[in-house]
Amino acid sequence: MKSVILATSIAGLLAIARGATHDLLVGTFVQKSIYTLRFDDKANTLRLVGNTSVRAPSSWITLSKDQKHLYGTDYEYIVGQTDRTDLPRYLSFSVRNSTSIVHEKTLKASHVCNGSSIYIAQSPFPPYNVYGADFWSYPGCGNVMSVDSDAGLDRVVQDFRYGLPESSVHGLDFQSRGRNRRLYSADTHGNAIWTHEINTVRGTVVVRKPHMIAGPSAGANPRHVVAHASGRAIYAVMEGSSEVVSYALNGDGVPLRASATIFSILPPGTNLTAYWGDAAAISASGTVLWATTRARDPAANGFVSAFDLDPMTGAILRQNFLVETSSSGGVANAVSPSQHDGRVMAITDNAKGFVEIWEMSKTGDSVKVVAHLDLADTGNSRYKSGCCANAVWLPSGGGRWRGDE
Repeated sequence: MKSVILATSIAGLLAIARGATHDLLVGTFVQKSIYTLRFDDKANTLRLVGNTSVRAPSSWITLSKDQKHLYGTDYEYIVGQTDRTDLPRYLSFSVRNSTSIVHEKTLKASHVCNGSSIYIAQSPFPPYNVYGADFWSYPGCGNVMSVDSDAGLDRVVQDFRYGLPESSVHGLDFQSRGRNRRLYSADTHGNAIWTHEINTVRGTVVVRKPHMIAGPSAGANPRHVVAHASGRAIYAVMEGSSEVVSYALNGDGVPLRASATIFSILPPGTNLTAYWGDAAAISASGTVLWATTRARDPAANGFVSAFDLDPMTGAILRQNFLVETSSSGGVANAVSPSQHDGRVMAITDNAKGFVEIWEMSKTGDSVKVVAHLDLADTGNSRYKSGCCANAVWLPSGGGRWRGDE
């Protein structure tokens, strides 16, 4: 790895005593599996401890608020197909412990979209509905699902459409400020970020008069959006321009404008068309924003960067470093900050099929790989490896909430 940008130290990082193991679940693009990995933060080792067969691959997985359920996309890529007529589907699993993951339900959207489910996220506020986004071609669709008393997926309560003919959303996040609850959507093909009000009783999306803000430039194409816990800022990774853009929010949680400073996640002088921005995630402490871009050439490497955030306002204070990832990333290079240490994150690769654990230095001015595990499996014409999509961290100690029931 080659360090490109050097910066000052990061304050406020969450650090917990070492000497424990931490489990991760990893989704896939092709293989019908969910992998369980175990990271030892003292020995810096990463190993496979479980391989659960499931009904469909999930290009994106996320844990429920109580971490007892796993939600996933029922992801299907069909070579050469541009007009999808199948209903988008979403999966719900019970997580009894890190290696006991049981399928509970598959939900289908109630109207036809010409896409496949690509992203899923649970609202952090009651009634804790789960929201999905559909991709491929220009589906322009979103889905809202209720949960049962145990937090498993219950039923589809709403399908809604975004407002542009070319809309195709790839990332979602939420924000609550006062009594206002908002859904933010990164519309990649529409080159826009949408803000929708969420009904505080039913948890459905208010489709009347959503707010739309265009990407910072033509072809910027927001891919993922994440919201800061302060309720004052959101951030988007631009797929087309490989940039990180922050937006200040007004008192109603609506983005006002892009920040004056836009940060590139490519070295100066790099050909933008050779890369495509991917993911963003915020550390548990709210003080670090991670972001990645991928290389289109399988022989080249992508890049990862970290940004120091003001914990009170969410303002980006500085870009701390920009370094090459270990591969192009394929269609992944998704980042997942750990819950046990604010300096540690997992990154997934699809070009070769591996997961790595990265650790930032105590001063915050550099980062390195501390553990690597190959999970290469059978791919197809689009995905060189069937693994790895994104990863989620389970509670430390294997996540044994329900005994061995």
